[in-house]
Amino acid sequence: MADAHKNFAYSSVTGTTSPNGSDPGTSGTSITVQYGQGILFPSPPFNATIWPTGAQPTLTGSTATTAEIVRVTNIQDDTLTVIRADGATGEPNNTSVNRTIVVGDQIAAGITDKTIDDVNDPISYWEPLAIAGVAQTGFQTLGATSLIGTNSLFVFPVTVPPNLQFNQILIGNSYSYITLTSNTSGSNTYYSYYGLYTMNGDTALSLMSSSSFSIGESVSSRSITWNFPQTTATSAWGYQTSSFSSTNNISSYISGSRIIGMQFGGNFTLTGGQYYLGLLRLRSTANTVSTNGLSLAGLVGQPIHPVNMVSGSLMPIGSASTAWSANNANQTAWWGRHIVGFLTNTARAGFGGNAIPSAITLSELGTTGGAGSTATILPAVTFVST
Repeated sequence: MADAHKNFAYSSVTGTTSPNGSDPGTSGTSITVQYGQGILFPSPPFNATIWPTGAQPTLTGSTATTAEIVRVTNIQDDTLTVIRADGATGEPNNTSVNRTIVVGDQIAAGITDKTIDDVNDPISYWEPLAIAGVAQTGFQTLGATSLIGTNSLFVFPVTVPPNLQFNQILIGNSYSYITLTSNTSGSNTYYSYYGLYTMNGDTALSLMSSSSFSIGESVSSRSITWNFPQTTATSAWGYQTSSFSSTNNISSYISGSRIIGMQFGGNFTLTGGQYYLGLLRLRSTANTVSTNGLSLAGLVGQPIHPVNMVSGSLMPIGSASTAWSANNANQTAWWGRHIVGFLTNTARAGFGGNAIPSAITLSELGTTGGAGSTATILPAVTFVST
C-alpha cells in the first residue's frame, strides 16, 4: 500500500533518544518535534528526511552527506518512532547514510524515490471488505425468484485505492441445485451481466465498462451437462463442458459457496475513489425446466447498516422515510453516494431488464416500499490482476 501524505509536513527536532538513553548518534529511534506539530505529519508509516538547520540536503556522488532518510513507524503526540537509513525505508541503496541527529535539525515528510515508486507501481490486489466471520455473513437474492427473461439490476458501491490494476473482480455466490428422481428433461441458459460505474455529479452513475458470461445446462433427472466459463482473466471467456451424473458430483462441483471471476476483457487501472458495481442475473425463456436446475441463493457479503438502505430505518435528522422520492434532494451528496439498491424498471429504455444500462440515476434505485428497500448486504468483492 502506498504511504499517506500531507502538505507542509515539516517541523524541527527538539529531542532525541537512543536505545540506551544517551544522545542518538547514528542509531537513535525516537525523535521529538516541536510542541503540537506531530499532527502536521501523515499517518505512519511514511519516509521523512532529516537535515541540519540552515542548510540544504546535499549529495556526494549518489550518497547523501548532510541528510538522512528515515522510516517513521509510529507517532505519539509529538514523538516519532523511526527506522534509521540502514533499515527498511524502501529507498534505493546508498542514497542515504546514518548521521548524528541533533536538536534543531529539520524534518519533513517530503517527496523521495519511494513516493514516486508508489505512484508508478500499481496495486494488483484489493479487497475493500473482509468479512469477519460466519456471524457477520449475509446473502443477497438478486431480484425476482423466477429470473425468467428479465430481472432487476443490483447496484452497490466499492471503494478502491489509487492506481489499482485488475483484470477481473472475484465475487462470492451461494448456489444450490435441484434435481428430480423422475425422468424430467430440458435445458436452461443462465446469463450474468455486470458493469462498473463511476459517479457522475451527485445524481447519476455512468458506465465505464461491462461484460457478461453464460452457463448452458441440459437436465435429465439426476444427470446434468454444463457448458460453463473457464477463467482466462484478460482477453475473453473460454468455455468448458462437463457432465455430472450423481448427487455427490453436483454437491462437490456446483452447490454451495462458489467464487465467480467477473472478467472485463483486459487490464484496467483505476484512480482512487468510490465506484459502483451493477449485477444482473436471469434465466432464458426457451426450454425452461422450472423444477430442475441451478438456483442462486444469493451473493455473499456483510449485512449493511439501515442508514445505507433506500428507505432505511435511519434517516438524516429532519427527514422521514417518506421523503425519498424522485424529486427529493436527499438522493444527492453524502446520502446518495452510499446507497445500495435495485434498478427495477425493466421497461426503461436502455435497460429492459436484460442488459447493463449506460447510465443510472440514483432516484431509480428504488422508492419507498419498493424493491430497492430489499438490499440488505454489501457484497464482498476482490479486485485481482493475474
